[in-house]
Amino acid sequence: MTSISTGSAALAERKRLEAILTGPAARGRTTFAHYLAFQTNLEAGEALALLAVTPKEAAAPASRSRSNAAVGQMSQSERAKQLEAAVEDCNRRWNPASGRFN
Repeated sequence: MTSISTGSAALAERKRLEAILTGPAARGRTTFAHYLAFQTNLEAGEALALLAVTPKEAAAPASRSRSNAAVGQMSQSERAKQLEAAVEDCNRRWNPASGRFN
């Protein structure tokens, strides 16, 4: 691979990441958007379509003090479980014959 094609590939990947992470469908679904952007090879359009049919994340309650900052935040294992559930839901709803979600 030449430096020109490497540069083009890097630029394409940056554009893919930007599209997934900043698309309107990513709002309220940041955890899943980051997963799709960094842990999959989905095209941006595919990732955005998946995000669009995924339920938004529950908002964490605002804390009133620094000592309460961790209250209401999900643990990493809770986030992983939520993400797994969202992926399983999307897999159940995907119709490969039509190329669309049911």
